[in-house]
Amino acid sequence: MSYPKELLRRLRMLFHRSQLDADLEEEMRLHRDLRGRQQMEAGLAPAAARRAANVKFGNTTRIQEKSRMTWGWESIESFLQDANYGLRAMLRSPALTLVALLSLALGIGANTAIFSLLDAVLLRSLPVKDPHQLLLMGTGDWNGISDGFAITDAYSYPFYRQFQQKNAVFSSTAVIFSMLNQAHGFVLDPTGRASVEAQPMNIQLVSGTYFETLGVQALHGRMFTDADDNSEGDHPVAVISNAWWKRDFAGDPSVLSRRLKLGDTVFNIVGVAPPEFFGTKVGESPDLWIPLSMMRSVPPHWEGYKDNFSESLLLFGRLKSGVTSQQATANVNLLFQQIRSTARARELAVRQALGAQRGRIIRQLLTESLILALTGGALGIALASAANRLLLHMVSGGLDNIPLDVSLNIRLLLFTLAVTIATALIFGTIPAFRATRLQLTDTLKSGRTPQGVAARNPLARILVISQVALSLVLMVGAGLFLRSLINLTNIDTGFNKENVLRLKIDFSSAGFKNDDPRQIALYNTITDRVSALPGVQAASFSSFTFREGSWNGDITVPGMPVNHNIDVKHNIIGAGYFATMQIPLVAGRGFDSTDSATSQRVAIVSQHMARTLFPNGQALGRSYHIGDPKSPYEQQVIGIARDVKFDDLTESPEDIDYLPFFQGNCCLNSFELRYTGNTGAISTAVQQTIHSIDRTLPISGITTLDDEVARSITNQRLVAQLSTFFGLLAVFLSSIGIYGLMSYVVSRRTNEIGIRMALGAARSNVRTLILREISLLVAIGIAIGIPAALVADRYITHMLYGLRGTDPLSLVSATILLLIVALLAGFIPAQRASRVDPMVALRYE
Repeated sequence: MSYPKELLRRLRMLFHRSQLDADLEEEMRLHRDLRGRQQMEAGLAPAAARRAANVKFGNTTRIQEKSRMTWGWESIESFLQDANYGLRAMLRSPALTLVALLSLALGIGANTAIFSLLDAVLLRSLPVKDPHQLLLMGTGDWNGISDGFAITDAYSYPFYRQFQQKNAVFSSTAVIFSMLNQAHGFVLDPTGRASVEAQPMNIQLVSGTYFETLGVQALHGRMFTDADDNSEGDHPVAVISNAWWKRDFAGDPSVLSRRLKLGDTVFNIVGVAPPEFFGTKVGESPDLWIPLSMMRSVPPHWEGYKDNFSESLLLFGRLKSGVTSQQATANVNLLFQQIRSTARARELAVRQALGAQRGRIIRQLLTESLILALTGGALGIALASAANRLLLHMVSGGLDNIPLDVSLNIRLLLFTLAVTIATALIFGTIPAFRATRLQLTDTLKSGRTPQGVAARNPLARILVISQVALSLVLMVGAGLFLRSLINLTNIDTGFNKENVLRLKIDFSSAGFKNDDPRQIALYNTITDRVSALPGVQAASFSSFTFREGSWNGDITVPGMPVNHNIDVKHNIIGAGYFATMQIPLVAGRGFDSTDSATSQRVAIVSQHMARTLFPNGQALGRSYHIGDPKSPYEQQVIGIARDVKFDDLTESPEDIDYLPFFQGNCCLNSFELRYTGNTGAISTAVQQTIHSIDRTLPISGITTLDDEVARSITNQRLVAQLSTFFGLLAVFLSSIGIYGLMSYVVSRRTNEIGIRMALGAARSNVRTLILREISLLVAIGIAIGIPAALVADRYITHMLYGLRGTDPLSLVSATILLLIVALLAGFIPAQRASRVDPMVALRYE
């Protein structure tokens, strides 16, 4: 018989089982009738002839089974039978099945959602060629500009060029500007006309070798080459992201003929990045890339293309074939020193007794476990598909969701499938093998005696004890992270974060230059007009507020040793900055009308700077130079301000000086104001006021200082929330385990309980009997969990703020909470046991 016909016959057998069974029954009947007639022809009476025919024909049930094995797929039929039996068995106990499904859905769903986030952030490789060959110099955490050599994570453009020429371990190197330029520009139509309003653009400045080093090819057009970055100001070209091309150009294939206007410069679009490329930093997605040679043309018009002391670039390279990262590190360390110097000079016994084979029983139990696990896995995926979006929103810190793909994919589905199958195998195989090793006579005799049940469930007790111990470890960790988060939330920042509105005004994109006197006039006009609004108490411009980057550099103080490793954060501010931020002056005075562009240059320094960088900690009235002693920027200290948090809530006190913008300092894009009343109404009034002064000024980044401080601890908040969720989930699963185990024990000990009560035991004694067993299991679990928690918490001490991993309050609180929940979970079966009718219990079998 040909294979297709055989396959068709087997499929008919599988899907038309009842018809084929009827045909088989009819065929066997005909055979028996034929044999019966033959026996009657031989002289036997009809009844004797039929009996003889049946004996000679054989066991009809056995013949039916053999025929089915020949005609169809026994394994599939057995599975369907097992599945049908398993479903009916689960429906007989709907409450227990529902609890089990809920447990599986929560466990699998939560793990799948977490895996989705980790997959997007950590496990997926960068969308570039051979990412394992890329090596980043430094940590990549730097965000700002420095003019000194105390910074080892950022480099100047001339340094990059020297490194590019002298390195012997990289086939190519590239740099990117450490900050994403959030500018405003115009998209020109095919006729060259600009859009009516400037639109925000996230611009990444990169070297010409950026895409070559990453191995990223253009979807349309071309990527940059080194020739696009070999001379300053001569290469107005741009590569746009695939997302921006689809969003703003509707995927127009003729986009390569379009142009952009940034400031006074028109840029030609020369390429479109492939859809999988989002950049080199997870969570940060540029709209376009522009060569570093055009940095002065891109708002806010950064300088430093030719400046050895303008350190603002992140450097990375692609390793040559055969070169290890250790070899590269050694070579780079030596090369850095050289360049730095030049740059800076149980039903189973009955079934077995009836003849069920051990393998079939194991398969039956595994099928039930698999059905339960697959159903829980499906529910888990549904839960994860909603939870991963919630996680992404939590990670984003309340802003628009960061550009991470956390949707379901093959990798995620494979992970969930693996977890589901592992759940079925682990929690189905062990009980199955254990159940099929029953001594049938003893089991059938033992009935429901305590010796036949309670002493034969060590695995269940071990699992409950393990759950309790693990739950305690997780709850202690959750408590530590929650207390650490509370400590961070209540930390003294040095400024008053309440009722401060922040926004950015992009003067550069509106055509203003740093040395334009109209810009200083606009600073004053905007400050005065906004300060006069009802509800506004104070307002000021500044270069930076909390977590906005920094301009760093060294200083020289007369009478103190020259130290180029000094790293001072310079902040250019308006006269109302300290009132707006409510940063108190601990000594001296603030900026006033006597400080002008023609008067002595002045500065206000932080307490830490005054204490550590000036002779005897006396800074008031002393002068210092920004940079080396020959620098014309000599500042006289007129005030000392309280130390503040500048970049991070966990940072130590920083060296910070504050310089007035009206003494020739520039680059003020941040505007902050202290207000009372409704935030939305104040924000609208402020924007209207600014646009009434100059409607071309782009306004963006509107937020409150309180929100920005809260976003700075998004990671800590996420860890605290997730650890709390998983801790509570573990406690919930432990309580289900305790409830399930004790419900089973109570049901199996019904006879014993009936005997005890018939002999005079009070109901309270029965309840105490069950609760005592529960308490013993929980106590053992806690005894194991406490030392485990103390060991595990040592590894998270570095993630905590203001407390240690051995914090006794967290340990005691977690222990008490776990004990209460466990006893509550066991109280329900204990209470049910105490209400058993002794007469019913004695007859219960």
